Amino acid sequence: MLISKEKLIEMCNCRDLASFVNILRDTYYGRYIGQLSDDVSADVLKSIFYKSMIGFERMIINYSLNRRRDFLVSYFYRHLLNILKLYLHEGKADVIPDKELLKQMIVDDFSERIVSSILAGREIDVVSLLNLADICDNLKANYAYVRDTCIDLGFLLKLIDSYLRLDYDDRLMIKDVLEMLVYKGLTVMLARGKLWNIDVERLVDVVLTRLAQDRRKYLKFMKRSISNFDSFIEKPTSDSIFRLNKMVAAMIIRKARRLFVKDVFSLGPPFGIILLVENEIRNLSLLASLIERGIPNKVEYVVLGD
Repeated sequence: MLISKEKLIEMCNCRDLASFVNILRDTYYGRYIGQLSDDVSADVLKSIFYKSMIGFERMIINYSLNRRRDFLVSYFYRHLLNILKLYLHEGKADVIPDKELLKQMIVDDFSERIVSSILAGREIDVVSLLNLADICDNLKANYAYVRDTCIDLGFLLKLIDSYLRLDYDDRLMIKDVLEMLVYKGLTVMLARGKLWNIDVERLVDVVLTRLAQDRRKYLKFMKRSISNFDSFIEKPTSDSIFRLNKMVAAMIIRKARRLFVKDVFSLGPPFGIILLVENEIRNLSLLASLIERGIPNKVEYVVLGD
């Protein structure tokens, strides 16, 4: 399924979507785009890429058992919680363009509860849904930005809880990647807290405590890994958040490649391939938009993970 670095760079040099699609025809994605016309839009391509990712992750989840399945399901929640943000911002199910795809995101009782509420157009209290009453009691979760922060917090806590329930060997195998995912989430939360004027300091400490870590280790790692980290946190912008996500994603992908070659019967390969495919879909979707808009130097935007 994974596209080589060389072919991805070749796609970065495409001047139009017709050329981009022609290269895609010789990859795994050719099965999804066989009937597309040359005047296809970026939105259509992104929808195809996203559906393929959902289907692929569901297949991995269906082949996994017990605590490993629970962990992969917790990571899968990110798709559904992003849709939940969109639904809560607009307040109606009409903003969800593909109801059938939404139904494919039902993987357990928790996801079924969210999907059924969205499809029925019901009001959703995210603090109650994500069991955050004791944590977010001082936040007014009726504000859109605060709601989004609560959803991000809920995802991180669910992911950590499912990680802590794994067997020791599985925890040890994915520890570095899990920490990177959590650190990335916390850093974006801190940056958006500054942008949106939301006090998230306590929320960051809650997440680190759940992971049995303290803020010093988190800050030490981020300052060592990201240049000008302090200035980024103090004066974040939408552009700097994008660049931070790109840098951290590259670190995660390098670690995911090492997971992918671990013992085939362990959690490493299925989690590693999910991360690698997620990055590939992100790259392809971004490239489709950049090509459609005529943006040069597209290779600067993609995550190669070198």
